[in-house]
Amino acid sequence: MEICRHEEPRGFGLAVTTQTAGKRRYIDEIDALRALAVLLVVLFHAYPDSVPGGFIGVDVFFVISGFVIARAYLPDLLARRITLGAFWAARFRRLSPALLLMLAVVTVAALWIIHPDKLIKYSETLLAQPFYLQNFVFWEEGDYFADALTRPLLHTWSLAVEEQFYLFIGLAVLVFRFAPRLFLPVLALVSMASLIAAIYIAPQSPKTVFYMLPTRLWQLSLGIFAAYAAQSIGRRGAGLNHAIVAICFGVIAVNGFAFSEASPFPGPHAFLTCGATAVALIALDAQTRSFSPLMFAPLRYVGRISYGFYLWHWPPISLWFLATQSKPTPLVATLLMVLAFGMAATSYHLVERPIRERRALPTIVALRRFVLGGMAMVVLVSVTIVGTNGALPLYPKEMRPFFLAAKERGPFRCPISFRLRDPEAELCPLTEDRGELGILVLGDSHADMLDEMLADIADTLDQPIFLTVRNCDYGYFGQSSFCSDQILTEVIETAKRSGISTVLAISLWPEDLSYDALVEETALLVDADLRLVIMESVPSDPSLNPIRRARTALETGTAPSLVGLPVEVYQEQTLSQRAAFAALAERFPDHVMVLSPQPYFCDDDACRFHTDGLPNYRDRSHLTRAGRENLRPMFRDLFEHLRDGP
Repeated sequence: MEICRHEEPRGFGLAVTTQTAGKRRYIDEIDALRALAVLLVVLFHAYPDSVPGGFIGVDVFFVISGFVIARAYLPDLLARRITLGAFWAARFRRLSPALLLMLAVVTVAALWIIHPDKLIKYSETLLAQPFYLQNFVFWEEGDYFADALTRPLLHTWSLAVEEQFYLFIGLAVLVFRFAPRLFLPVLALVSMASLIAAIYIAPQSPKTVFYMLPTRLWQLSLGIFAAYAAQSIGRRGAGLNHAIVAICFGVIAVNGFAFSEASPFPGPHAFLTCGATAVALIALDAQTRSFSPLMFAPLRYVGRISYGFYLWHWPPISLWFLATQSKPTPLVATLLMVLAFGMAATSYHLVERPIRERRALPTIVALRRFVLGGMAMVVLVSVTIVGTNGALPLYPKEMRPFFLAAKERGPFRCPISFRLRDPEAELCPLTEDRGELGILVLGDSHADMLDEMLADIADTLDQPIFLTVRNCDYGYFGQSSFCSDQILTEVIETAKRSGISTVLAISLWPEDLSYDALVEETALLVDADLRLVIMESVPSDPSLNPIRRARTALETGTAPSLVGLPVEVYQEQTLSQRAAFAALAERFPDHVMVLSPQPYFCDDDACRFHTDGLPNYRDRSHLTRAGRENLRPMFRDLFEHLRDGP
């Protein structure tokens, strides 16, 4: 994200200032606002339980960025006093050097710390950095809050949104240079569309609203409108403005504690935060004298290095987790943040300021060579890591299948093209629709991991098969807005219209499985004349994680273990669900069938960890290709039974 000091970029004849009595005025207090924003983000990542909504600091930065760009560049861009090339060069001069330094240091650390499965995912996000497309990579990986600690570059998604915003501004300038009076009205319409789209898309895909520019544009544009509003209002008395600023700072700070990942976005907290930021910027621009509480030198210094602090604060937390497999304690988190602050200060004084002030890389040609060279190196390193399966040759040969197993990933749940084409759909087809007797696969990621194999079986038998778009467990509808009772009703209605006759429920069933909820949802299926096939959980245990076994082998200097899970452990794990499913089948004998994977995975003594030396698991419970193939005979028999009838 752009968190730069609003200073005069040399060579462009511009400054992020207002014209007052013939002099340019620098708004020192904006550094304090940046400090508040970056501290909220840092505290959220370091102490998430204490500051659960600190990530709204990013929203603050987005509004500030729009404000800064509007005051520094937009009038001159629209009046053709500077070129778009000069504008983009200024942005690269400000943002790229510090980013490249951080990427270099973190990548060296990652090569030492991260195992191949996660290193490949790291390299994919690294490869996206030069093109500022990392928000798309993280969007494809899933929710921001899911497995966040395993992604050292996760925080850079906002940098991608910023750079995409600069591209958007450039394209808008090209269009409206010949009609500059239309710029703000059209931007207002686009911003309103952005906000409406965010509200509309959020229930279907919260991660899209979180990661993507089209649903964040309203925040960045709000800063632009704030800058123009401040220009229209002009400078007025300080007293009222200072009171407004104090209230706005308080609103932002309170939201950092009141907001959480469970809060809707966009929602009241986001609107309050962005609105308070915009009002504070207008009031700061309008004041006739400085607001002394925000002139505190240490606070302003944090604001000046806030871009670097944002860049450096997250990788140490993530790398610590990847190295130790445990979240940092408050003491460790504090030490890591001290380290990050030191790196930010070093970067600011030795890299950012010299380059920004043109003491280093003074010409456009030098800047271009540095940035393009650094980006090329990032691409080369990323491609090398991917091409070697996460630097796999650095590990002993007998461990490589374990790391390869751990890096296996299932496809994006329902094709992206389908999700974009029909964003409101609750089911997606996995095979060509060939009429009646269709099968609907419903469940969590354990259902998703089987969808390709299930589609292959159904395709050979000429049976249509579908997958639910939402990752929802059967028996748990109504416990969240994302998997509500209404969603289940829509799924059932769509299933009937699509010629589906059977619902196949697959999940890693929790211990607190509710029999009453199963009965209630099954009754809805029975009323719709749908059959339910429910599969017991596959064997699962931390000991089945191939990375855990490979790490143990590295520590002990022995070969990785191939020992399976004792069958009595698996039977104990599934005792309650087997009892619930058996009772469900007894209650609805004509509509419920139960599948057990035990005969396909287990013998009398143990449930197999491997098939012909290849691990059956990529983590503690999700199956690899080798593991899934163990279940192929079971599902083929099921599909033939459903096709041919009893």
